Amino acid sequence: MIKGIKRFEFWFGNPFCGIRKLLITFGEDFKIQSNGHNKKANPKETKVLKLLQDIDFKNWKEEYTCENPNSDNAWTITMTFEDRLLVYRGLDAYPKDWFKVLDLVEKYGGFDIEKLMLEGDDFE
Repeated sequence: MIKGIKRFEFWFGNPFCGIRKLLITFGEDFKIQSNGHNKKANPKETKVLKLLQDIDFKNWKEEYTCENPNSDNAWTITMTFEDRLLVYRGLDAYPKDWFKVLDLVEKYGGFDIEKLMLEGDDFE
């Protein structure tokens, strides 16, 4: 599923509360950019790919929402491949293995999304 990935983008929040962003570019120009405090400045590309591979994206729905969402907890993950684009989004609702995304974002983005999720435990 992750084979051939060119870019991984993660956005959390909205324009009113602020948007946390993480961009990972793979390949010859491998780099990680974030508007958080990047704790792990020079990770190996293979380690990041392994963490992404462990997330079960193939069983994710394209969109997650709950009945009374908190708009501060909007999120989008975009993965760019040479031949396709995968986009997953949610509004205060999350896939079962969301905790793996949170681990990746905290490790390489430098921000703690769990602290930002007020009561967003509507995991599906």
